[in-house]
Amino acid sequence: MRALARAAVVLASAVLAAGCTTTGLGGVAGGGDTKDSLRTGVTEWAPDQRSKPVTLTGEDLDGARVDLASLRGSVVVVNVWGSWCGPCVEEAPALAAAYQQLHPKGVRFVGIDERDSGAAARSFVTNHDQRWPSLADDDGSLLLAFRGTVNPSAIPTTLVIDPRGRVAARALGAVRTDTLTALVDTVLQESSTHPASSAATSPGAG
Repeated sequence: MRALARAAVVLASAVLAAGCTTTGLGGVAGGGDTKDSLRTGVTEWAPDQRSKPVTLTGEDLDGARVDLASLRGSVVVVNVWGSWCGPCVEEAPALAAAYQQLHPKGVRFVGIDERDSGAAARSFVTNHDQRWPSLADDDGSLLLAFRGTVNPSAIPTTLVIDPRGRVAARALGAVRTDTLTALVDTVLQESSTHPASSAATSPGAG
């Protein structure tokens, strides 16, 4: 019985430690209250607990310049992926379906392609009907813009950026369509309910 009790304590401690780890990541990004789900790998940050706007610029797979700041005023989905990543292949149909639902609402999508070859990345985008730009991140340096929110080894990761350019939610691993649309709809609802607090600091593009 004592052995069983000790085992229960060890298991409970492990669960608590895991919970602290997830919340700790949230604290780095925004501090204070977060909504965490260890089961789904989803973390949400309340509007008053989000970090400063993300600064991210780079070239997409076709060499065009992309600046996240130009999308201020819109909710933006940022997906970190690689053509070599099994879970990225798994989630690709869900992302394409989410795009079909959310793009008509004015939601923008941006990918970050990690440590990939150009040919393989472009083939992946074409085969999986990804109609949004993806930044080529050959050395992982672009992820520094999300320090404390995206672990460089946590691929895929999907982020929801609010109209002010701040990380509002994160989904680790292969994301589901319904999960992503629900996270985005929450941020869209914030914008319609509290337009002043969600106002962009620079004009949106397109």
